[in-house]
Amino acid sequence: MINKFKDFIGNTENLKVLQNKILSKTIPNAFLFYGPSGLGKKTLAYIFSASLNCMNRSDKDAEPCGICSNCKRIFTDTYPDVKLITREPDRASISIEQVREIKKQAYQTA
Repeated sequence: MINKFKDFIGNTENLKVLQNKILSKTIPNAFLFYGPSGLGKKTLAYIFSASLNCMNRSDKDAEPCGICSNCKRIFTDTYPDVKLITREPDRASISIEQVREIKKQAYQTA
């Protein structure tokens, strides 16, 4: 699995935007990764999430290390603060109910 920005092929403009947001510490509340299947949206979302949560990332570089516990948990989809929402198979897009559910989970305390 690709776990670094430098190994991601294509979408160079989007990569620059994400990396600049990380380095400038101007992260919006949410990002929406959308488009046709097979473009690497999920992979890029995980790399971005790993970079934001990486315990070994330098402030001068947006690359996640890929080996710390946070990075490993994100790439194995077991990090509690990173949630992936995908459309249900019978739908054209994500539903309002899915968004409500993720908002509800975000406000829950441990």
